[in-house]
Amino acid sequence: MGQPAAKAGDRIVAQDIHIVLMPSPTGPVPTPVTLPFNGIINSNLSSDVFIEGKPAATVNSIAINTPPHIPPGGSFQKPPSNQGKIIVGSIGVFINGKPAARSGDTAITCNDPLDAPVGKVVATGKVFIGETTAPIPKPPTPPPIMEKKLINPKWKPYTIITNPRWESVK
Repeated sequence: MGQPAAKAGDRIVAQDIHIVLMPSPTGPVPTPVTLPFNGIINSNLSSDVFIEGKPAATVNSIAINTPPHIPPGGSFQKPPSNQGKIIVGSIGVFINGKPAARSGDTAITCNDPLDAPVGKVVATGKVFIGETTAPIPKPPTPPPIMEKKLINPKWKPYTIITNPRWESVK
């Protein structure tokens, strides 16, 4: 079964890392700080496909972080964009030629030094999109190896059989 389809109003969540310049007696110290990203998907949505009455989200749909990141006790080295973009979607369901977005799909969010694919789509609803895969069949079990015992063998065990021509070669 698939995952809930993403639509306007669903979210992208992540833990972003930003560099904050923390004040110190020797000058600002660049310090990595983890900040929560909680963005509402509200841009680059389908204009003609609706899920539960809301525009469908696809790869490249955008969420804006709400509330925006605020530097704790200093200033940002690089101001965050406060934006997340869905980068992974369904491999079999397309909306307007783009992969449909679903709950659990990956999104890229603002991070330092570069944006990173650490976000996840969080979608709820009654419409599910996704692939179902048939279980991989197991190969057939080979027949057991049967050991054949001779009944009334013509030779006794450990009898050496020789060829008369071999005897003459010696």
